[in-house]
Amino acid sequence: MLQVSDQTARHMDTVLKYPDGRPVSYTDGLGLVGSGVWLDGGVQRGSERAGERRVPAVTLAVAPPKSKDRQRFIVEKAQELGVERLVWLTTDHAQGRPVATKRSAAWTVAALEQSRGAWLMAVEESVALGYLNNPILLHADAPESLATMDLPDSVTLAIGPEGGFTDRELESANQMASLPTNILR
Repeated sequence: MLQVSDQTARHMDTVLKYPDGRPVSYTDGLGLVGSGVWLDGGVQRGSERAGERRVPAVTLAVAPPKSKDRQRFIVEKAQELGVERLVWLTTDHAQGRPVATKRSAAWTVAALEQSRGAWLMAVEESVALGYLNNPILLHADAPESLATMDLPDSVTLAIGPEGGFTDRELESANQMASLPTNILR
């Protein structure tokens, strides 16, 4: 029997009104995914499998937008897409400050549960562009598209603020790439 937090049990019982005996899926966030049955405020384990890691393993470094709602959107979508790590990026034109790590972690867990993923994304504090390990800066005017690049098994993609990266930041980049047809909003 898997025990769940008091908050999760309350949510299942009072908000979702989830009856005993109904099927549920679960994950440990470390690659294990299972299906079981909701019973007495916990999960009776059923069949389990190992979730596959995505290749390449993506670290997403993003300059936080000013709006906390937009930050939440980034965290949720990155988790749902299977990003391995999200790093808040300090840039010259950055307007926002990242939310507290505890709040980001809660958003990440909720997105993992909703998407039925296997791996919980790590969310890390702000770092400057120079501290990233060979990032690929996503830039609309880059000569090469990310879609045509031969990517290694692990890659860091850097997304700048709404005002874009400064010339100084672009000059420091070893690699730049554009998205095939879109500019990220």
